[in-house]
Amino acid sequence: MIRYRIVLIAFTIAFGVIVLRLFYWQVVRADELSKLGQIQYGRSIKIEPIRGEITTSDGFPIVANKISYLLYANPKEVKSKGELSAFLAQKLDMDQASISAQLDQDLFWVPLGRGLDSKIKEEIDKEEFAGVGFEQEFERYYPEASMAATLLGFVGKDDDGSSKGYFGIEGYYDRLLRGKSSSAVQINDALGRPILARVDNEDSFGTDGSSLKLNIDRSIQFL
Repeated sequence: MIRYRIVLIAFTIAFGVIVLRLFYWQVVRADELSKLGQIQYGRSIKIEPIRGEITTSDGFPIVANKISYLLYANPKEVKSKGELSAFLAQKLDMDQASISAQLDQDLFWVPLGRGLDSKIKEEIDKEEFAGVGFEQEFERYYPEASMAATLLGFVGKDDDGSSKGYFGIEGYYDRLLRGKSSSAVQINDALGRPILARVDNEDSFGTDGSSLKLNIDRSIQFL
């Protein structure tokens, strides 16, 4: 009888401990664990729209876009951070210490370089570094170089790192040219590889920027 009571008390205590632990993880720390899970298995990504072009009266693009790439890494997946940072420092002409500092962060996504062309992207892809990936971006391109530069203005970055027009036509018609960005949730598998991206909600759908056609004559402007 005494042995039965001891076993019953032991099981009761063990059951109580399990219930308390479940309450702690599922109620007390529920929000914290939910955020951690979202960071680990998915992240909210901002999808920038394609900025509208600017053309002269004859339809020639005096301001256009070209594709570039953002290089990023998941530090938790990188196997040899020293080898990767040394390679990227040489390939991107960057300080190796800066790249190493990025890779030493306890994060699942860090930017390593942006504005990269397709040739650099292919050279990095050939090395097949684990935990390294690219995101496509668009950069402003001026086919006529500095012609009408004071009229056109330029595109830079705002405080959030998004593209923004400054001065001239780029600045005055920035909202029209910029369009509306969209946001989506990128879901990753257990190894951190992206497997799915879905839009947050209907308000998250974006639209590309509108193009502008100027009344200036390209030949006269050139002269």
